[in-house]
Amino acid sequence: MTSQKKQSRSIRRGLTLGIFAAAPALVILLDLWSCHETSKARTPSKPGPDEIVIQIGPYRIKDRELNRFVDYCQKMDPSLALPYIRRITLSDQLLPYLVARSQADRAEISLQETKAEDLARLVADRGGDISELRRLGAHFGGEVKDRYLQPFNHLKLDVAEIAFSLPVGQASDAIHSEQGSFVLAAVDEKVGVAGAMRVRKFYIVFFPYSSDAEFARKVQERCKSLLESTPKIHSMYRDTFAPLFPLIDPLPKKDRRP
Repeated sequence: MTSQKKQSRSIRRGLTLGIFAAAPALVILLDLWSCHETSKARTPSKPGPDEIVIQIGPYRIKDRELNRFVDYCQKMDPSLALPYIRRITLSDQLLPYLVARSQADRAEISLQETKAEDLARLVADRGGDISELRRLGAHFGGEVKDRYLQPFNHLKLDVAEIAFSLPVGQASDAIHSEQGSFVLAAVDEKVGVAGAMRVRKFYIVFFPYSSDAEFARKVQERCKSLLESTPKIHSMYRDTFAPLFPLIDPLPKKDRRP
């Protein structure tokens, strides 16, 4: 065998051994790449603000609606976690609001909202303070609530957000909430030790959407039924709402359009 053939065979043998030696590392690199691609495929895309992220019964909820009160809640209590805020926004705010407005008479809703807006405008035109609200609000059954109220538990989020952002003594604009419209002003405020939770006493003029004594109970029962149903939820929020619903279905892309 010539020296040139021996050298060629040695080179081929070296290349073969090198390939086999590198094979385990190559397999590991391929596995890592595969895992990375799979992880990317499984990571849900962040929804846009107007994208539907929850469908529960006939009600469709947008991403911006679900996250509307995040900043307010974290400002009032920085210890609150995002998943918790989103759950109470759905169960305590959005669902009761949507159900109540779907069950009340639309003409009555419009009438009461107009009354609240007219009152708020009259008060604002006369300086916007609580004395004017009390004078004009007396014609609509306005009253000072007996107890101090907290931003959480005592008031709906949409009402509390406005009620605790105004200076004491300043009248609000009309607030259109779950069971009616409000115009209110804080009469007094107390702050706990070391700046703990603020509480306020309010003068409130309330314009209910329904005079039916059973209206609130019917809304609560409907909400309870919906929370026991199987909603469709965007994959990004599936883990957030798992503690709230016994079963959750995926929300198809075709159903996410507003």
